[in-house]
Amino acid sequence: MAWREYEFTAAALPFGDHYRKSFVFDYKDIKYPWEVEVRNGWLLYSRASHPEAGLLLLGEGEIRKSIDLMKNFGLTSGGGLSDINELKAAQDALDWRKGVATGASPSTGPALDVVGPGSILNDKDWTPLLNDCFILGGVHGAYDFIWAEMGFEQFTNQRELAAKAGPAQSGPQRTTATIKEQWKQYIRAHSNFWAGGQFARVFTRELIGLKTFGYVPSFEKDTLGFRAVGDTAAANFEKYLAGLEAVNFAKNDAAAINAALGEFLFGDRTALTGLNLKT
Repeated sequence: MAWREYEFTAAALPFGDHYRKSFVFDYKDIKYPWEVEVRNGWLLYSRASHPEAGLLLLGEGEIRKSIDLMKNFGLTSGGGLSDINELKAAQDALDWRKGVATGASPSTGPALDVVGPGSILNDKDWTPLLNDCFILGGVHGAYDFIWAEMGFEQFTNQRELAAKAGPAQSGPQRTTATIKEQWKQYIRAHSNFWAGGQFARVFTRELIGLKTFGYVPSFEKDTLGFRAVGDTAAANFEKYLAGLEAVNFAKNDAAAINAALGEFLFGDRTALTGLNLKT
């Protein structure tokens, strides 16, 4: 169940010192008080806790700029956008939605705004706090999260074509175990969780959060999702930050983070050992 505003504020206010000394984000240019940031966090949280599509998308920065994803899923935002190119893309997506609504039956109603209670995090006031608010909003609603990783399908298609190239051979059957193994190979071949082989991505932070709150991965043919198991009402900032601390996230502890992700995704703490790290 989603927090009310006073519950959210009471949960977030005590952690100002932690967030303003964040290892992920440099706060030196932020001039407004912590209470203002908490208010911004509430606006984002309230949107993420009621996504119009009934799910939330995770991924790298490119998904914020995809017009196709905007058309279908919209953007989760409390403060709106500031990037000119992203504003234009959002307007193009909204124009498309208006066109669809105009051509549909009258009962369909007006087109839903692209920027607001959508599924893709994009907010001009972004900070680590707001990112955690996005995750907590979805968790409190027990919504599914989907990794919007568009390169996976191409990766698996190429591998299956290669497998079929030899005589009297056929491609692998798409069983759950095979799909799981393909995801493991894909993740090991790409810098999905690490930037420059050194710094844990925000996406990695999000996965640690979902692991902390009892979500489990769901491997499908071309998608990797995460679904809630059990009661998610107890999720809060304190538990989120404790989960990050447990893997030394602030210190980019590759061994601990990769082990936690390997256990979360594949039930094997060694599955992602040495993942994409520079030597």
